[in-house]
Parts: sequence; C-alpha cells; structure tokens
Amino acid sequence: MRLFLKQDTSEEGGCFVILDESGDICFRVTGEPVFGGTVLYLFGREGLRLARIRQYAMQPYCFSVITAGEGESATLLQNPAGGKALLKVSRKNWRLRGDIIARSFDLIDASGRVLMIHGKCWEPRRSYYEINLNEERNAVLCLSIAVCIDYLASCGGKTVVAIN
Repeated sequence: MRLFLKQDTSEEGGCFVILDESGDICFRVTGEPVFGGTVLYLFGREGLRLARIRQYAMQPYCFSVITAGEGESATLLQNPAGGKALLKVSRKNWRLRGDIIARSFDLIDASGRVLMIHGKCWEPRRSYYEINLNEERNAVLCLSIAVCIDYLASCGGKTVVAIN
C-alpha cells in the first residue's frame, strides 16, 4: 500500500494528512498540547479514532507511547543528547533501520522482512513523505510509528538516530 504523509495546512488545524495514490485523504492526524507534552490522534477515513500517541517531553528526552488497534502498543524513546532513538513494540520484535533525521527509514521485523518504508517523495511540486506498507494488518501501528517520528522531526527533534 503506497501512501503519502504531509503536514496539514487546512483550516481544520490538523497535524498531518495521509493520502492514497489518487490524492484522497485516508487518514488524518490531530493533536493537542497537554501537561508535559502532546497527544496525537490518528483517525481513519470515516473519522474513527484508530490510534493515540502520547508524547512526553522530559529534558533531555522525548518519550512517546503509541496505542493502536486492539491492544497493540509501541514506545519510542528519543535522547537528543545521545542522538539515539529506541523503539519497542509490544509482542513484536520490530526495529528501525536507516536515517531518522533525514526521515528515510524502514521498519523491519525479527526476520529482516520490511514492514514499512518511509522516505522523501521526490515528485515535482510535492512536499510529502512516501510510506510503503507491505502488510495491511500492521498499517495502523506502522503509520502511528511514522507519524510519531515525523512529528518529532517537524517539531525540532533533529537529533534522532536509529539504534539496533
């Protein structure tokens, strides 16, 4: 499944929209500031909330907790001082590979199978990031991880590097 993530510039004030290949919005990400950080929500095409991302900003760390689907969860720890990011996904042995600072990374499982590819879309007049999902059953959790990383990067989290 080929999708495109871009910052939401609509009057509705969301954070991101995720478009399909025909340019239709299939997911929307909204957010709100809360004590100690931010809460982001991933909504599907019908407006149903699919995931919640709680980001805690505790200097010098940024800690994100993703809750998606039926009991699926992931955590992402960013340490700007050490320039590292650590991902832990519940009941799965997934890891990040690539350059998170450049937002060019893959999400892979324990066997090395690629679950998601995330990178800059180089098409003319587009300021998007392309996301390729290889398994629809993992789409919500994969997209939530991508949104979490993109949000950190777009809000100044410039020192994130994948470690594994």
